[in-house]
Formats: sequence, C-alpha cells, structure tokens
Amino acid sequence: MAHAFMRQQHMEQAEQVAKSAVAVMAPRVEAITCPPEELSLLGAMNLVLAVISAREGNRAGTHAHIDRARGIAARLGEDRNDFDTEFGLTNVEIHAVSTAVELGDAGLALEVAQEVDASALSPERQSFLA
Repeated sequence: MAHAFMRQQHMEQAEQVAKSAVAVMAPRVEAITCPPEELSLLGAMNLVLAVISAREGNRAGTHAHIDRARGIAARLGEDRNDFDTEFGLTNVEIHAVSTAVELGDAGLALEVAQEVDASALSPERQSFLA
C-alpha cells in the first residue's frame, strides 16, 4: 500500500502505512529466529520511509532510515526477493544513491553508485543507477 500511495503522490498516507508496518514488525525482528521474509519487509518499509524523508528534504530522517535498512540487510546477508521487495544490501545502496540525488548530494550519490553492482537485480532496479 505504501508504494501505491507513493505512486499517487499521497506521501502522508504512504508514510502512515510504512510507519505502522515498522511499528508492528520492529519487535518481531528482535528475535534471532525472525524469518528472513519479515526482515525483508521491515527493511523495505525503512527504504520507503527514507524516500519519503528525502522528498521532504529531511536529511537526518533519510540517513537514519537508510542506516536501519543497511543493518537489516547486513543481518540478512544476501539479496532476496521476498514479496517482490528485492531487499538486500544492493537495493539499500541503490536507495542510498536515489535519496542522495533527491537531497541534492551529488557527490555522495556518485560515491555510493561507484560501489554498487546491481547486475543480479531486476532490470527495473538496475535502471535506478543508469
């Protein structure tokens, strides 16, 4: 739903959906036995919140959500495609590039982009770096 609201430019609704999902899932991922699918969803919601923060010009919020997503991706240890999230370290870095661009941080965007190999992801995700 968050992605649908974002496509329709309803950022407040997208943010509410993503924050609600994070609030529900965050306690569950504390368990060492948390399924990777749930980690992927939580990470993806943090990426949604990072994009929303970037569009609002909120640097601190953007970086906080990217950092949370990086931590979750590191815990997963691989790129996955649970529920079509394509969540993992690669997708987090693609979002780090796109949010840096959104915030006008061209240097950071270029620096991060140089380190990303998106060849294993879908053409849609790869196009973010083109």
